This record gives sequence, C-alpha cells and structure tokens, in this order.
Amino acid sequence: YHNGVITLWGRNASDEVYYTSCRQSQVADPSAWSVPVPILSGIEEMSPYINRVDGGNTIFAGGGGKLQKITQP
Repeated sequence: YHNGVITLWGRNASDEVYYTSCRQSQVADPSAWSVPVPILSGIEEMSPYINRVDGGNTIFAGGGGKLQKITQP
C-alpha cells in the first residue's frame, strides 16, 4: 500500500510472477483492478519488499539456479 494504491504480487501455477493494483477506495470492485501483468517466468520462490519511504516495489525471485531482483518505482 502506497499513496492510496494497493499492489498485489503473486506467482501462478505456471511459475510466473505477476502483479495487479487498485486504488484502496475501490478494492471491492473487481473491474477497478489492473490486468495482472506477468513480469518473470520459471520462478520457484519469491519474496516481495516495499520501500515505505518512496513506495518502490522490489521482488527477489529464484528459479533455475538464478536469483533475480526486480524493482518498480
């Protein structure tokens, strides 16, 4: 949660990491959520981190023997 926007990160059954977001005031309205956007594939494990100072999102993800760091301001 940052500046009134909630962001959800997840990993689906195809081992893709995705995110979706919505204004907090509209969280109960399914049409207000953004289309889930896949950003990584082949991921076995993930851990999100939100920088509360600037609202930046960081995902640490591992799969196929590699560790990746993805940052979204």
